[in-house]
Amino acid sequence: MFECKEVSATGQAPIKFDELTPLSCRFVVAGDKPSDYLFCGMRKKVRSYCQEHADRCYYKLVRKDEANGGVDNAYSF
Repeated sequence: MFECKEVSATGQAPIKFDELTPLSCRFVVAGDKPSDYLFCGMRKKVRSYCQEHADRCYYKLVRKDEANGGVDNAYSF
């Protein structure tokens, strides 16, 4: 299991599963087994994650015509 050793720039303490709200970031920051997982808990910005974790989890699609004024990138996984 990957465990995030970095502290978020916000300094907010991780939250337990039963503390998640519909707007909470679901990035797992600690825990050896699912019943022990701790989640980021910051406000979601992109899909299930806050902006910081979305930037880590998703890559941006790059279009061939982007260099010629193409469309904006879109998150993907």
